[in-house]
Amino acid sequence: MADVETTFGCGVMRPGWVWVSAWLCAVAVGIFAAVGPWLDPSTGGQVGGYRLGEHYAMELAPVPGAAPSPCAACKPLDELREAFVRRTEGATRRLVTLRSALEEAEAAQISGVAVAAGDTSTVSLAHEIKDAEHSRAAGLAAIERLDVWRTRCQAEAVCLAQTVAPAGRVCAAPASLAAVPEILSLAESARAIADQCKDASCPLLDCPKANAVRGALAALDQSLVAEAGIAATPEAGPLETRVRGEVERSIEDIRYAARVLPTLFDDSADTASDDIAALAHELIRTRLNSIASLERAASGFSSDSATVERLWRLHVLKLDLASVENLARHALAKVSAEPAAAGWMQLADDLGSALLGTARLQTTLAAVPGPDEEPCAEGAPLAEAAAALSAALAGLDACRRRGGCDVPMAAELHAGAKPEPASLMERIAAARAALRGLTVAPSPQHTLTLGEEKIGAGEPVTVALGTAGMTCLRDAAPRISLRRWRAQTGEDLTLRPLPVPGEEGARAMVAPSAPGVYALELRSPIARGDEVLASGKLQVTAAPRSCSGFAGRWDLGESGLLVLHVNADRGQGVLSDQSGQIQALVAGTVVGDVFRGEWGDGTARGGLRLVLADDGKHLTGTTGLLPNAIAGLGTLAGRCGGAERAALGRP
Repeated sequence: MADVETTFGCGVMRPGWVWVSAWLCAVAVGIFAAVGPWLDPSTGGQVGGYRLGEHYAMELAPVPGAAPSPCAACKPLDELREAFVRRTEGATRRLVTLRSALEEAEAAQISGVAVAAGDTSTVSLAHEIKDAEHSRAAGLAAIERLDVWRTRCQAEAVCLAQTVAPAGRVCAAPASLAAVPEILSLAESARAIADQCKDASCPLLDCPKANAVRGALAALDQSLVAEAGIAATPEAGPLETRVRGEVERSIEDIRYAARVLPTLFDDSADTASDDIAALAHELIRTRLNSIASLERAASGFSSDSATVERLWRLHVLKLDLASVENLARHALAKVSAEPAAAGWMQLADDLGSALLGTARLQTTLAAVPGPDEEPCAEGAPLAEAAAALSAALAGLDACRRRGGCDVPMAAELHAGAKPEPASLMERIAAARAALRGLTVAPSPQHTLTLGEEKIGAGEPVTVALGTAGMTCLRDAAPRISLRRWRAQTGEDLTLRPLPVPGEEGARAMVAPSAPGVYALELRSPIARGDEVLASGKLQVTAAPRSCSGFAGRWDLGESGLLVLHVNADRGQGVLSDQSGQIQALVAGTVVGDVFRGEWGDGTARGGLRLVLADDGKHLTGTTGLLPNAIAGLGTLAGRCGGAERAALGRP
C-alpha cells in the first residue's frame, strides 16, 4: 500500500490498487470548497470576501534575523544560515502564491453549476501547499539548529583566540606556572576517559556529567588563552607537517562544500547546480579518505599535544563528513521519495557541526608563532600544560560525540548572561570537581533477532531490536543495514510495522529478490561512528514460481504483485506496484480457501479478505479502510505467477 498523505483530513493514496480513495478525497475537497468561505469569519458570509491568500501572507511570520558573528572563524556558519534563510523565504513566497491559487480554484468551482468528481485541480494544489508548508517548516527548524551551532562557536575560545597577543609577547605569571602540575593532571584524567571511549562501539556516558566536564575544561582552556596568551608550539617532523596540511585542506574544502551542497535540496534544482554539488560531494569523499589514511598513519606514533588535538578534531570532523556524504549521495542519486525539504534539517545539522569543527581546527593553526618570534622561556611549561588540556578537551568532544552527548539544544540560544570569569585556580578546582566520578561504562547488550533465518526472496521477515539504554542513539535512530555475506558495503533499510493482529508494534523488512546469504546489521548512526552493534544472518532462497495454496507469487495486474508466505495457518506477504516499489505488508490467517487479515503501509491499516479459486491458480479479494473492515476500499483479482519485481529490501 502506498504512503498516505492527508488533505483537509482526507487520506489520499498514490496510484495503485487503492485508487478509490483518491476519488473519495476529490469529492471531500469539493465539499470543502463549497462551504469553506462561510467557515471563514473574515468573509462575513460573502463569497466575494474570500481572500485566504492575503490572510495567510499576513499570518506567516518573517524568517528571524541574526546578528553577524563577531569573529572570522564563525563567518561560514553565518553564510550557511543565510543560504537556508533564502530557501525558507522562497518556500514562504511559494506557499502564499499556492494558497491564493487554491482560493481562486475553489471560487471557480463554487460559481460552477456542479463540482465534477474527477476534477483534481484543487487536490493537486492542496498537495503542493502541503509540500510548501513542509519546506517552510523544515527551513525554520534548520535555521534554529544553525543558530545553536553559531552560539556554540561564538562562546568558545575559537573567537577568543583572535584577540590574544601573538606567542612570545605575553609571559606567564608565577601564579599560573604554579598551576601547571594540576592542569597536567586534569588533562591526563580527561584523556583517559577519551581513550576508554575510543574502542567502544556505543560508549555509555552520563551525558549531563560529561557535558558539565566539557564546560568546565573549556572554561579553564579559555582562562589559559585569555590570561597567559598561550599559543601552540611550532610543528616538527613529517607526521605533524602532514596533519597540519590535512587541517588546512579540510577547512578549505568543507567551507566550499557548505556553500554549494544546500542547492541539492532546492525543489527547483537544475542540472547545472547538481553538477556543482557533485563536485562538492567528491571533495567530501576525498577528505574522508584522506583523514582515514592519516589516522592509520598516525596510529602508534607518539606526537606532541598540538598534533594530538588536531587528530582528535579531525576524527570528529570525519564523522560529520561521513553523514554529509551519505546525505549528498542519496540526494544526487534521487533515490528518496521524500520532498526535498526532508533533508534540510539533517544537512543543516551536519554542516553546522562540521563548520564548528573547522573553526576549532582553525584556532589550532592561528596560534602557531611566526618565524621571527621567540617564545617566552618561562612560559614554556604553561604552554605545554595548555596544549595537553586542549588535546584532552578534543578527545572528550570525540567521546561525547560517540556517546550521543553533544546533541545541540535550542535552550542554548536562551542561556542567561555568563558569570564573570573566575580566577585560573578557581576554574581548575571547578574542573576537578566536575571530572570526579565521570566514567565510561560498558555498553549495554544490543540485540537484533530475526523471526526466521531462512526465507524466500521478496518475503517479509520480522525483526526485533534491543536498544534500551543506548546513549549513542540519543536524538538519533539506529541504522539497519543489509549486505551480502562477506561484502564490505550494503544498503540501509527501513523497518515497517507489520500488521499482525495481536502483535502490535511488530517490525518487518522485505527479503531481497536475489537468493543468497546476507548479513543484517544494527549499526549506530553514521555521525556516531557507524559501528556494528548487533548482527544476524539471513539465508534467502529462490521464490517459487508455482503456488501452493495461498503461498506463492500472485500477479494482480494493474494493482501490482503480491508475494505470500504461509507457515501452518499464518500468512505474511508483500504487495509491490508495477515498478517494484513496496506498497504494503500483509498478514493474516488461512482457514480452508479463505485468507483473512490486514494490510499496512506504515501510516495506515485496513482489513483484507482473499478467496482461493478451486483450481488453486486464481484468487479474488476485497480490502477495507479499517483493520476490522474487509470491504469498502476496493477489490482484487490475481493469478499465480508474475515476474520478480521486489526491490532489495526497500520497503
